Amino acid sequence: MRHPSLMTLLAAALCTASLAPVLYAAQPAFDEQKLAQACDGLLAAPLAAGHLQTLAAAARDSAVEQPLRSRAMAAYGLALLLQGQTNGFASAARALAAAYPDAQPLLRVTADQAYAICDTCKGDAVQGALCPTCMGSGACKSCSGTGKRGTGVCTACKGNKLCPRCLGKKRVLTACPTCLGSTKVFKPAPEILHNYSNLLADVSGIVRENATFRERLAAANSETDTDRRIAAFQGLLQTFSHRADLGPAVDLMEKAVLNRDRRESERLAQEARVRERREQEALLALRDSPDIDAALATLDAYLAAHPQASATAELRALRDELAARRLRAARLRTALHIALGLGGLLLAALAVKALIPARRPRPSGPLPGLDKIDKRQFTDPLTLTAAESRTRVKTHTAQIPPDAG
Repeated sequence: MRHPSLMTLLAAALCTASLAPVLYAAQPAFDEQKLAQACDGLLAAPLAAGHLQTLAAAARDSAVEQPLRSRAMAAYGLALLLQGQTNGFASAARALAAAYPDAQPLLRVTADQAYAICDTCKGDAVQGALCPTCMGSGACKSCSGTGKRGTGVCTACKGNKLCPRCLGKKRVLTACPTCLGSTKVFKPAPEILHNYSNLLADVSGIVRENATFRERLAAANSETDTDRRIAAFQGLLQTFSHRADLGPAVDLMEKAVLNRDRRESERLAQEARVRERREQEALLALRDSPDIDAALATLDAYLAAHPQASATAELRALRDELAARRLRAARLRTALHIALGLGGLLLAALAVKALIPARRPRPSGPLPGLDKIDKRQFTDPLTLTAAESRTRVKTHTAQIPPDAG
């Protein structure tokens, strides 16, 4: 069945890409579900007029995304070819190539595949038939095969008695009634319907995928838990990695990752501050540590590992305080050791003295030989006056002259 309105719909579908936004920008977004229903209907009834109108509307609507619109244009052109409208099919093919020059070839058949060699004439365009003039007798009907009419020669056969149309052959060649002399009849090849059905199925599949993609995108975007939100976007991008419209989903996932990283950084920074505060409180508590050496070693290790710590000045002051305390303690220990050493030496000396037996005093008396010395020749120096001492020096004698006084 032919549809007179199809050529009108095709003319609208062939609007160029530059004019389409001007003509259809104010129209609401195309109903993809309606398009999918039309394609499913055309799979069951390939030339259903109502569904073909929906297909044509999708082909001319610039709001329809490229995968759907290009396939709608190609499928509509094939629908025209299935009806024998080769000119309409050629126009649709040219419009498709102009609108989407980089798209993969969606039309995989040619217009010639809609026609086949006529089975009636086998491609000869003519067939033999009983001569309608002589009705198969081969004789001239005007003179009844006598060659004469009245007293003269038959003007129809010129006196040869033969039928002027078949020339006595009784049959004539006429245009094939099936192909009307064109040698071909309209008989679409199975490849056309196969190409058409695949495009319709593709459109339905894309619509279903679009719906699923939008649902999962909305669900991922509405997820409040950051980890589950990121996991949902990752699953979405992995499942639909072949799509060209993943930009918004990628942006949303990257934003979620940045938020997660920022929160994790803040959490780690807070934990680090709490840990640092606890460590510093524990280090400041070393002021009362009985083991000053261990406390100083701990402070030195921490200050070396954390030169930019918030309590560096306070910890250094504590270290100096502990070092001064250790120095005082060391000096006190040294003094105590010296005192103990001296006390020990004194005790040792007393002990040694107690162990040594006391010497017996020797009897006092004159030295040997003193009893033979004339004591008058000696003067006690302690009894001398200064003048006497000078005299003795001048005279180089121990004797004092009588007039020395």
